[in-house]
Amino acid sequence: MTVTDTRPSAHTPALVAEVEPSLAQYPGLAGWLSTGDHKTVGRLFVVLGLLGGIFSLVVGALVGFERADVTGIDLLPDLETLHQQAAMYRVGLVFLFALPLIVGLAMYVVPLQVGSPSIAFPRLALASFWTWLVGGGIFIASVFADGGLGRPASGATMGGSEQEAVELTLLALGLVVIAALAATLCIVTTIVALRPSGMGLTRVPLFSWSMLVSGGMWLLTLPVLVANIAIIWVDLRGVTALAYGQPANIYAQLSWVFDQPQIFAFALPVLGIVGDIIPVAFGQRQRLYGVLQFAIGALGFLSFGAFANRYFNPNVTDEVLFVVMGLLLLVPTLVFLGGMADTARRGGRPAFSSQLVLGAMALLLFIGGVVVAVLRVLGPAVGVVREADKDWLSGFIDPLEDLQGTSIISGHLHLVLLTAALGAIAGLYHWGPKVWGRRPSAVAGIAGGMALVGAIVLTSVPDIVSGFLDQPELALAPGDYAGVTEQSTVEAMNTLGAIGMVLGVVGLLLVLLDVLVGGALGRGREAGDDPWGGHTLEWATSSPPPLGNFAAPVAPVTSEAPLIDPADDGGAA
Repeated sequence: MTVTDTRPSAHTPALVAEVEPSLAQYPGLAGWLSTGDHKTVGRLFVVLGLLGGIFSLVVGALVGFERADVTGIDLLPDLETLHQQAAMYRVGLVFLFALPLIVGLAMYVVPLQVGSPSIAFPRLALASFWTWLVGGGIFIASVFADGGLGRPASGATMGGSEQEAVELTLLALGLVVIAALAATLCIVTTIVALRPSGMGLTRVPLFSWSMLVSGGMWLLTLPVLVANIAIIWVDLRGVTALAYGQPANIYAQLSWVFDQPQIFAFALPVLGIVGDIIPVAFGQRQRLYGVLQFAIGALGFLSFGAFANRYFNPNVTDEVLFVVMGLLLLVPTLVFLGGMADTARRGGRPAFSSQLVLGAMALLLFIGGVVVAVLRVLGPAVGVVREADKDWLSGFIDPLEDLQGTSIISGHLHLVLLTAALGAIAGLYHWGPKVWGRRPSAVAGIAGGMALVGAIVLTSVPDIVSGFLDQPELALAPGDYAGVTEQSTVEAMNTLGAIGMVLGVVGLLLVLLDVLVGGALGRGREAGDDPWGGHTLEWATSSPPPLGNFAAPVAPVTSEAPLIDPADDGGAA
């Protein structure tokens, strides 16, 4: 059979196993290599995503401590190595950490939330994981083999072996992105095509809805990144690189994926996770459900970033479209915050849980990321008014106009992408009983999550402050700091950022240890089928679910919270 597998005709494990033999789970490595069970693939993505995050933050810490002294290169061999590691850290933060962590959680939970016995294209889902893993491994190895995403200096040249390593880096990155697209296609198709009777899109749980919106954005934008990689690779393979394959131009053509507004497309599932956690924690049905869905959809629309490539259009950050999109991000974010606050206000005193604490922190930090997005476009936004009066708010606006191209970009990346990971970890503790059949440790969750919160603050705020001190984005060479007004302060900020990376490593290690020991090895407390009093279909099956997910066909769905319908005499508000 091909990846377009026959859809099971009934939602029972026996019939699923009969119609879809690939869903049968073999033990050990054989099962990992051959399974068609989305739950196994999701677990693999989650665990390897956490490992990818630890690796990426270790690399980021090394780069950060190197930048603690802006007068020279001390820890690493040379400037080229520093550039290679800095670029690898950014790629790792997105494609080896935040994205696979979210994809893994979604691959496990989304089919359960929409009442499906399987994920769409189960073989493609498995292939996406192994493609991502192999591509990520080759990417890391090629960077250490003197590859990477080009070279930092204009006019730099590469020897034959260096160029081959760079080509391999590009091919591996393309492989990782294609794997992410394949996994996203499976998740989005599941939401669109495998819902049970009565579950229209307006009744899809918020996490699944956020994955539909963000997944749609990934499917629209990441092919542009693949095209960028292909153009660079083709030019690099020529006798003489014309422009795109020039070593100093390679990273610049890909940098849009690590910048506003695209970074919000990766973090959008945080809102869906929080939107599923808070109503359960406070024991209340979410009012104005359609409004919250619209808010998430609007944020998804505003996170389309494929047009904002500063290599091809250096002035894009001053253009009307970019500025307006940045300003509008605040509106749906505040709408969503209001919806969550209303649910909390109507609910009783919530039970203390790691997922509630981490989810609330993720929501607040997401709002902080939106505020920084507004801050970055505020200077250009008032430019039209200042054409008439140059002195209008000059003391406030002038510094904002000078932020373009500064380290506020990297601070913004840390803030939004690490918040995306924090939200995924909150979701992992919320759905942990369903994933492992065991309750994760609340102590480990709080400790690891709050360490990550500290890491987010320490990695983002110093870079934002340094942006006001004119530190350039991705400043690596001593000459890059020539225009910095307070070099000693910038060095202190860079040191704090490196310490934040170390704190993040500690937090992720705690979470990973809890996942492996308490969950995978079964050392945690046993969890019932519905330990939190959930509202959506994933809590209607056993923990962990059987092959085929549900022991009986899913009944027609009558609202967005079907499990509380019998006890809710008020209906949907």
